[in-house]
Amino acid sequence: MSRRRPARALALALLLVTAAACNDDDGGAAATTTALAEVTTAPPATDPATTATTGGPTTATTAATPSGPDIAVLWPVGDEVVTDPVQVVTELMAAYLPDSDVVVGEFQQGDANSGEVPVTGGTENGGPGNLRTTVLVRRFGEGWYATAAINPFVSVNSPVPGEDVDPGPFLVGGAARGFEATVVVTVLPAGGGSPIDQQVTSGGAFADPVAYTAEIDFIDAPTGTAVVLVQGGTGLEGDPGEFSAIPVTVGER
Repeated sequence: MSRRRPARALALALLLVTAAACNDDDGGAAATTTALAEVTTAPPATDPATTATTGGPTTATTAATPSGPDIAVLWPVGDEVVTDPVQVVTELMAAYLPDSDVVVGEFQQGDANSGEVPVTGGTENGGPGNLRTTVLVRRFGEGWYATAAINPFVSVNSPVPGEDVDPGPFLVGGAARGFEATVVVTVLPAGGGSPIDQQVTSGGAFADPVAYTAEIDFIDAPTGTAVVLVQGGTGLEGDPGEFSAIPVTVGER
């Protein structure tokens, strides 16, 4: 019974207000109407999180294009922004294989934000160069970045691009071919420079690539991005051979 009394009291109050409004003059009726209008047009309560989202700037609810890569990349490094994908590959070759005599080809568009650039070399007697690698490029924000260099005849199966590796021994593996079955596995610091480690191993000596492994030591690699470069030997000066390269992320010691 105690729960019904407030409801009855409220009903009685409403009846009294209604009666007063009916007996009052036109001014009182207008005041009552105005008060009711103010109540009915008041904005409904909203959840604070919803209010913050809908009431904030447009950019708060619109997905923005990343200003830089959110993955490990081969090139460029640091805060450099390069807007030409061919220039990215040209600089990459100069940084990681500075003694190579190669030709960087034209950009081949994939979707709006990705594509690839072929690199040829090993030209003999002025003939066309042989494909040495295909550099995958992707746009982040205003700049283009090389995410990997791949060749089906010199693959890197372990590690995978962007993999976290400990600063110590790591078994690099894949399938490759090279002159006299020579396969060279090198780890370089991001941006180029002296090798962190380099091992020569064996793959296939003929047309088909053969499985290889090489234990590489990342102990002297700085924390952050490093580059794993695998090349099939050619025996020719200035020819980098068929190669693949991927970025990895070295953990803290």
